[in-house]
Amino acid sequence: MLIFEAAHRTVCACAALASSPFSCRRRQQVSFGGKGNATATPIRTLRKSLASGADVLLAVNVDRGSITAQFDIHDLAADSIAAMFEDGRSVAVANSSFTDFFESMDVHVCRLKA
Repeated sequence: MLIFEAAHRTVCACAALASSPFSCRRRQQVSFGGKGNATATPIRTLRKSLASGADVLLAVNVDRGSITAQFDIHDLAADSIAAMFEDGRSVAVANSSFTDFFESMDVHVCRLKA
């Protein structure tokens, strides 16, 4: 039953993302380091603004190798960000920057602003 409840919450949250406009004006820079990456840019990102005023960053490791990525987001003014759909995990932010680890083909969804 818990799996179905978690799946339902994920689907409902993603539905809000699908109807939100893309944010082309806001910039983020991603640098990465890891082993076994098949491409020069293994982390792909998409940033969206929700109607609630929150921004969400979707980040995908498109390679089969695990990797650590550093995200530099110039307008991020927070001490931490929430990793959505990951049981309350948060990531520390320092100087508008944070680092996150991705397994092979991993997807992370992070709420940047509340």
